[in-house]
Amino acid sequence: MDRPNPVEEMAEVCGITERTFKRRFRKATGYTPIGYVQELRLSQAKLLLEQTDKAIDDIAGEVGYQNPAYFRKIFKRNVGITPGAYRRKFNVPAEAP
Repeated sequence: MDRPNPVEEMAEVCGITERTFKRRFRKATGYTPIGYVQELRLSQAKLLLEQTDKAIDDIAGEVGYQNPAYFRKIFKRNVGITPGAYRRKFNVPAEAP
């Protein structure tokens, strides 16, 4: 997830052109390859927001977004709320020892 150009790498691993990979991937999954990668990244980010107290900028980097502002924009567009609001709504506090 944290690779800078995962679609290019996936096509290379498959031994086909990027264009062919994109077409076949979409036909098989219903997602564009980058759309699928974003879904994976956002799912991991939601999990980290729910279960950790890591800074949102750190989570952005951990799931593959070098630009935290872009991560926030994509998160809000896909999830419907900001990462901070998501954390406030769904974060489960750790149990005290």
